[in-house]
Amino acid sequence: MFLFYTAFSVACWPGSYIAKSSTRYNHGLVQQRQQRHKPKKPAKPADLRGEPIGPSSVKQPSETPNNEVAYRPVFLLVWSSAKFKAHWALFIADAADKTFKSGKYIHVEGNPVDGFTFQIVRGWDINKSRRRPQSPIEIGWVRADLIVDVPSNGQLVKESVPRDQLEAMLAAVPAPARSFNKVTEGDGSGGKRKKPELSDCQWWTTRCVANLVESGILVPPQRGLNKHKDPRDTVAQAPRH
Repeated sequence: MFLFYTAFSVACWPGSYIAKSSTRYNHGLVQQRQQRHKPKKPAKPADLRGEPIGPSSVKQPSETPNNEVAYRPVFLLVWSSAKFKAHWALFIADAADKTFKSGKYIHVEGNPVDGFTFQIVRGWDINKSRRRPQSPIEIGWVRADLIVDVPSNGQLVKESVPRDQLEAMLAAVPAPARSFNKVTEGDGSGGKRKKPELSDCQWWTTRCVANLVESGILVPPQRGLNKHKDPRDTVAQAPRH
């Protein structure tokens, strides 16, 4: 009965209405198919600028002389002595250490009698050092891509093999040879002899800083007490005893 009534009703409706309904129905199907097969907009790529790919890519500090280049600070360590000249070393903190207390220091070890040798001390922590230096003096900034933080697995490692470009530049500066109680030929006035300039760790560090500044590798800090100050002047005013 229901089927008969439906068929009869449809057959009795005007043809124009049936045609319009059919057209609307077909148009709706086309729209659904178009939306179904419409290509989706590609998702925006993730912003990876904040994800470091290595220690040298960490921007520390955030304020740099050039916004497109990351820099890392270089410090001067001074071990004071009541009887002898202070010992100097260049210190580069690990990129992950925001307190600038742990990292590596580079120096020459020895004495004027026997001479000095180039040395890199990795895995050093100022808070764990038996003989603590004065507070590190920030002397300048170096491009981060010249520095590599070599893992030491929590151990204090001493070696003379450079592992990054900055270490190689410092290793290229000859360590002082024996100079104590040695004399050089005089200038010819009366045949007198004179003692040469005493070369030690302070002399070597001063030469290293001068070379880095003159080559444009070491630039003045952009913050702190030595802001915009020539690193050579900062080293010249550092404690010597």
